[in-house]
Amino acid sequence: MNNILILGGSGILGSSLVNECKLGNVSYAAPGSSDLDITKLNEIQHYFTLHQPSAIVNCAAWTDVEKSEIEFQKASELNADAVKNLALTAKQAEIPLIHISTDYVFDGAKEGRYSENDQTSPINGYGVTKLQGENYLLELLPESAYIIRTSWLYGTSGKNFVKSILRKALAQERIQVVADQVGSPTNSEDLARGILGILTKRPQEGVYHFSNRGQISWYEFAVKIYELAESDVRLVEPIASQTYSSLVKRPSNTVLSTVKWDTADITKITAWEESLRNILPKMLESLRKENMA
Repeated sequence: MNNILILGGSGILGSSLVNECKLGNVSYAAPGSSDLDITKLNEIQHYFTLHQPSAIVNCAAWTDVEKSEIEFQKASELNADAVKNLALTAKQAEIPLIHISTDYVFDGAKEGRYSENDQTSPINGYGVTKLQGENYLLELLPESAYIIRTSWLYGTSGKNFVKSILRKALAQERIQVVADQVGSPTNSEDLARGILGILTKRPQEGVYHFSNRGQISWYEFAVKIYELAESDVRLVEPIASQTYSSLVKRPSNTVLSTVKWDTADITKITAWEESLRNILPKMLESLRKENMA
């Protein structure tokens, strides 16, 4: 597991993975996009010639769901074409590649949890680009590719739902939050440890789902954040998704089954509320630092 190449190392998940590598004394490199443009195959190949990483973890992605509709080509370049480049390079180097995908590859019409074997059917541009990236990996690197679909990712770095709501809770703002979209939050620190677990244990390659245990609506998630921030939960008002102005159609249910992950015994998965409580002090410290900047 030496010399891991982490792509997207400054994002929500990538920064958590960098921290976990530091804690575990794991060798890694996390070049920025200005140092390594993964949309260009020749740049990746040149990087590999110089550094010869032993594994790739791709946390890099175009994650702006709204802009994916109007800048679909740019989203495709990073979420699909770049993944193809990484797959070709990893195949040539004979190393494993872990790629982070999304619950948005599903249409949300299913009642109950989505398993890795359920039919994919994205209903927005972002989901389409992420599914294409998955397909490239499964086609070009079936022998050593791991695709981890996750949902509602949050952490101390970058923009995410928890930080946004926590900031509003601390300011005692009244907010409206969609109550008819259901999923499972994912603490980026938990997923980062899961990624290292895959590289350590090397389970059967393929698609895995990872999110914290339990399911809630965005509204219920916001209420819990207000509660933990010791703010007035009555300030959080539920609304229907159709009243929310958006360019994007979003799936109503993206709860992921983690049975395959559990069966492979990669890492233990914590319940979402416990995991949120665990990271909250770090989230508050992160907001404090941002306010001071």
